[in-house]
Amino acid sequence: MRLADAARALGARLEQTHPHTGVRRRVRWTAPAAVAVAMVVAVVAAHLPRPSDPAAAIDAEYAEVDALLARVPQNDWDEGTRRDFREALAGVDRAIALSRDAVRRSPRNEAFRDLCRLAYRAKRRLIEAHLSRG
Repeated sequence: MRLADAARALGARLEQTHPHTGVRRRVRWTAPAAVAVAMVVAVVAAHLPRPSDPAAAIDAEYAEVDALLARVPQNDWDEGTRRDFREALAGVDRAIALSRDAVRRSPRNEAFRDLCRLAYRAKRRLIEAHLSRG
């Protein structure tokens, strides 16, 4: 077979219609339908109520701690006291963040809730101790 004959035979095969053209047309109609269904599911999922943050209740219990922190007279302290207070506060804040994360990961674990409350109480005691120093 010569090259020209092979090219003609290939051209003739390419011009033939596919035996399953109906299947291809059905796929074209199902693609937009699938996209529409996916959009409806996304809209419905966006409007479903989300579970509440389990750490939010504990945060609300200790909301006054941040107000206490605003009353701490850090400007009146020497540099060493200010640095020590900030380092201690940063450590307590890390403990609060870790315990809040643990409460979110395992909301039914009462030990994690107690740990979070303990960290907030430590922050309150730290701030109150420095408030009493004046």
